[in-house]
Amino acid sequence: MGDSLSEAIEDLYVTFAPYPLAPRIEGYPCCVSPADETRLRSRPLRELTVEDLSRYADHALLTWGTEADFKHSLPRVFELVSSKRGRLLGAESVFGRLEYAHYQQWSEREKLAVNRYAQTLWETTFV
Repeated sequence: MGDSLSEAIEDLYVTFAPYPLAPRIEGYPCCVSPADETRLRSRPLRELTVEDLSRYADHALLTWGTEADFKHSLPRVFELVSSKRGRLLGAESVFGRLEYAHYQQWSEREKLAVNRYAQTLWETTFV
């Protein structure tokens, strides 16, 4: 991972730090089990693996969690998307969740951090 991408990811962690892990992340029982939530709490955010977050990333905001929950996990999910193994999370799906999270209504600081990450990811991956 290049320096500019690492810096953009660190900026995500700083920007979204005010969103703690909620005491309980609500989800539809048909789609989310207590074991799924336990997995999100199995280690600190920066240490969660693709396996720990993949179920959440698949269901975030559709059947599991709130906008604040999404903002909490966003830095790690995006960090993992940047890794080779993290591509299993499905970048299209993860970026698509921004619309469900009302991204256009986020603070300018939050949008700037996400835009910086997306631009840097694009430049380091495809250009």
